Amino acid sequence: MALIVHSLNNGLQKNMSKKFIAYLDILGFKDLVEKNPHEELCFLYENFVTQLYNAIALVEPVVINGREEIVFDHPKITLNSLMISDGIIIWTDDNTIESFIKIALAVRGILHILFKRGLPLRGAIVEGDIKKIDKGLLNPTDNSPTTLVGLGLVKAYETEAKQDWSGCIVDESCIKRYKEYESQFQDSVPEYGPLDIWVYQELFIEYEIPMKSGELKKEYAINWVSFSGTCQINGAMIRPMFQQHNKDCKKWDVERKIKNTIDFVEHVRKNQSSYTDPMHQVYPELEWHSRCDRSVF
Repeated sequence: MALIVHSLNNGLQKNMSKKFIAYLDILGFKDLVEKNPHEELCFLYENFVTQLYNAIALVEPVVINGREEIVFDHPKITLNSLMISDGIIIWTDDNTIESFIKIALAVRGILHILFKRGLPLRGAIVEGDIKKIDKGLLNPTDNSPTTLVGLGLVKAYETEAKQDWSGCIVDESCIKRYKEYESQFQDSVPEYGPLDIWVYQELFIEYEIPMKSGELKKEYAINWVSFSGTCQINGAMIRPMFQQHNKDCKKWDVERKIKNTIDFVEHVRKNQSSYTDPMHQVYPELEWHSRCDRSVF
């Protein structure tokens, strides 16, 4: 699954060992398994796998009957994924800026649509090393397991587990990578725009992410509340979605996650920017990114 790179100016020269890695955890998984019939659980997961597959597919705008539509091009999937029990791992083929935006868009779609199906997720996106070892590729009849190894995977897992909400942190390693890319364009607009443009496009948001311990500080997170230009999630939806599928929310640790998620959702709704923001007038050449940002999960 090779990545199609649009331009030679796509960030710094590729570091073939570094990738962007997302680790997502299904919150309340134990209750989900124990309190639902196996057949219902399988149906739920089959739907989940479909949504995951759509989210990592290459989204391309096409004109159908005079109208621009978004279609999923599954044969051109440019992200890798592996789902084991309550853990979802998504990773890129390289650490280009194009790959970073693609994995961020995919994660936002997964967080948003799965939440509305009663499956809150918590996740992290990091830059790091990861390698897939699959002996089965040498022999299609071989049932050897697929193995993922690398410090990047460990970092993604540990960063995900530190949070106390339903949401996804964008690790500072990713932000550093983007700012290195930005620094190359002193007298011109970067192909993928400055990082701020993706905040205005409501893909990222700076927020004091609730952690289980440690320093209180603003960091970047995926803005999964705003989707296709509108806030489709509100605070009143949070508790019912945590409770859906017979999950038990009468625990202090779950209550903290619910309250922290409500605070985040209300913060986003209160501070939602507009797609007609002046930032878009400053960078009109980035309009095609706006088109690719829409989704129909």
